[in-house]
Amino acid sequence: VESVFLTKAAQGVTTPTDKTIIFFNNSKTFKYQNPETAIDPNSGVICFPGNFQNTAKKDHTEIRCTHLANYKYWSEKYQDKTVYNSLKREFAELSMKSAEKIIGNFSHNIVYQDTFTPVTIERYTSKKNGAIYGSPTKIKDGDIGYENLFIAGTDQGFLGIIGSMLSGVSIANQHFLPKI
Repeated sequence: VESVFLTKAAQGVTTPTDKTIIFFNNSKTFKYQNPETAIDPNSGVICFPGNFQNTAKKDHTEIRCTHLANYKYWSEKYQDKTVYNSLKREFAELSMKSAEKIIGNFSHNIVYQDTFTPVTIERYTSKKNGAIYGSPTKIKDGDIGYENLFIAGTDQGFLGIIGSMLSGVSIANQHFLPKI
């Protein structure tokens, strides 16, 4: 589940300007698994897209908070739109509070917010169970059947930005370094 919060620039509100992404885990052990409840608020990702180099500064800050989610839970709740929308608001609030413990209070300056769930992802992308990362069929050696053309990225079994970078290194090591 991801919630996007836009906050207006205001005196006394400071969010990190030297970071674009924060990975966090507030549990003793990180559980990369389907949570038993709607989301796992104990771990997640906080992203500041406006902090990337060469991003035009605006009069607002975008904060994106992402948590592992339970597709089955959200799919069942989607049957009743009133309940589903209420739960989206409830878990956006929980997500915001998790983020505020790490980056400071921003809730009083929110001018817009939106939340999407695995059901939203499935509806608009047709990705089974609202999965975000890559193809369900992983090509770990990057070989897609063309000479000297290899795929690298999250479709090799790694996740996110770090996964994409590691995949590129892995594919280069497998196919190019032995030839040098």
